[in-house]
Amino acid sequence: LVVEDSASNTAKAATALTKLLSVDKVDAVMATEFGFVIAPLLPRIEREKILFVSSGLPHRHYCVQAPNYFFSISSQLDQTDKA
Repeated sequence: LVVEDSASNTAKAATALTKLLSVDKVDAVMATEFGFVIAPLLPRIEREKILFVSSGLPHRHYCVQAPNYFFSISSQLDQTDKA
């Protein structure tokens, strides 16, 4: 288990991802959030084929940026769905 902290900063998140992949040679990444910090990483996640799991709930708009390698363990309701 390798831990990195983005400090809710997009530049630090990108640096952390680079370290995890280049130095630590991880096979997968798990994030405890999803938002403006993670969203910019999605094209790279898809391009480099990195399994990325988030406990946060992204908007569907973001999910299409890495459809094969980004997964959320949260559920999302459509606006037409009833809670």
